[in-house]
Amino acid sequence: MPSESQTRAAPRSKPERLPGLLRAAVIAALAAFLVGFWARQGSAPRPEGMADGSRVAEVAPEEVPVALGTVSATPEQLAQFRARDACKRRLAWVTVRRAPGGAPGRIRLQSGSYISPAFELLDTPVRVALPYPAPYAAGHGVISVLGAETEAVVALTPPWHVPAQAGVQAREVSWTPAGVCPGAAR
Repeated sequence: MPSESQTRAAPRSKPERLPGLLRAAVIAALAAFLVGFWARQGSAPRPEGMADGSRVAEVAPEEVPVALGTVSATPEQLAQFRARDACKRRLAWVTVRRAPGGAPGRIRLQSGSYISPAFELLDTPVRVALPYPAPYAAGHGVISVLGAETEAVVALTPPWHVPAQAGVQAREVSWTPAGVCPGAAR
């Protein structure tokens, strides 16, 4: 007859954790692959002269009168920017200056179909207002520098360093639309 100690069931061993760990490792590897694949899809080659994106800041309502001093527009267009309603056309700020140690020169900016007047590049930054380069509700567009005469810095977030005489240089920009009118393409 078996003794009492022999009749007790042998202690069960803990179940193997390898299948659970193996499953987690496979899931993690698959997730890393998918994230890498997705990231590569967003980094397709850009057209020549197109730089990575930056953010622009909106001109606050109280700054509109000062901002309009830097805009070249018809009286009708200026009235659209001055309008106090929520569905008005909006302006974005950029700041331009010449690169440290750079020679004197001028710069013109293009934002959508708008082309700015030529601005003198100084050592001191100059704030310039531009219409958004695409409908405000879109949240993204392209700003271009039209042949800077000297090395320039366009202070977006992050700053954009533009080489002298490089022809047209383009930068994708984005913003966060706020208070957009329904169905508005402003």
